[in-house]
Amino acid sequence: MAGARNRGLSLETGPELAAGPKLDKARWGDPLECMNLSIMSTQVALITGASRGLGLEVARAYARRGLRLILTARGAEPLKQAADELAALTDVVALAGDVADPEHDERVVRVGLDKFQHIDDLVNNASELGPSPMPELQNLSREAFETSCG
Repeated sequence: MAGARNRGLSLETGPELAAGPKLDKARWGDPLECMNLSIMSTQVALITGASRGLGLEVARAYARRGLRLILTARGAEPLKQAADELAALTDVVALAGDVADPEHDERVVRVGLDKFQHIDDLVNNASELGPSPMPELQNLSREAFETSCG
């Protein structure tokens, strides 16, 4: 490996340099995983549209990394199922409602702050296009299209 460093970066030495030193993970564990979990376990994410699709997948990924979660979505039953699943991995608070309703938004933030004292990340995954599944683009009204495109 030292010889590779002395020869500089090339197609031949690139894989050697990228590999870096070997770490006995069985003995020492994965230092990046440890570091990420200790940092992430203090973080809190609020995720909208968290009961299915992309929102649920983001929530799962965050939960696996130890983030504590505040979840919201319109459908109470799918949100409860998501919250129950994720509670096996991390602390979760879930509140069903529509983020288009400012009172709901205030409740979600208040409930999250009451439980976790802070919110670090917001994943705004809620759709403005109405019910799920989302309508096909050709069936969207001009007003709805303009609202969603800004």
